[in-house]
Amino acid sequence: MKLFSFLPILLISLVTTTNAQEATLKTLRYQLRKLSYNVHIINTLYDDKMLYLPREYKELSSGKLLVEGYEFSEHYIINSLKHMCDYNDFSPLLLIWQAFTQYKHLQESEPLKEFTLAIICVLKSTVRHHEPDLYPEWVAHESLKNNTLTLSQALEILDVLVHELPPLFDQYEITSNLSWQSWAQKYWLVFPVALAALLIKTYLSTLK
Repeated sequence: MKLFSFLPILLISLVTTTNAQEATLKTLRYQLRKLSYNVHIINTLYDDKMLYLPREYKELSSGKLLVEGYEFSEHYIINSLKHMCDYNDFSPLLLIWQAFTQYKHLQESEPLKEFTLAIICVLKSTVRHHEPDLYPEWVAHESLKNNTLTLSQALEILDVLVHELPPLFDQYEITSNLSWQSWAQKYWLVFPVALAALLIKTYLSTLK
């Protein structure tokens, strides 16, 4: 009897947990679609050989990695950033993004947050290289810079930095007349296909 008396409580707990997980995944998928517009712009810069990748990082005693003032703890993000800095190769981050678009590693917000911060690091390095005089004013928009940022705050910082890119980069906002919602709705389904083609192109270029 005692076992059966606990069943309703157990079932309620399971349903509550399932509902919470579904709500979390729904939020993460929404944020993923929001991030897709900014990744699209980074991809365009990459394809036009305009990206200037960070070349320095610091391995912390905690096991974390420090790049452009941000700390990273997810092992596959760390490995990708190390490879990027050591070999001037952006493709590992693109592979992570491709995994995200297939809803892998999306059980919690931390991986997507760290990926967003990695994109911010790449954007900072690129603007600093191409527009050193305008960089201090531009990077001032990075108003919240600490390691307790939420995913929503990281996305907000990236949105602001992309929106305030110096004039040199105006030509790369090729969908600037669209809101990110409109862009994601129009291009979301074809984006993974285009990304896969870009990865193949990148791989083939290494064989030449």
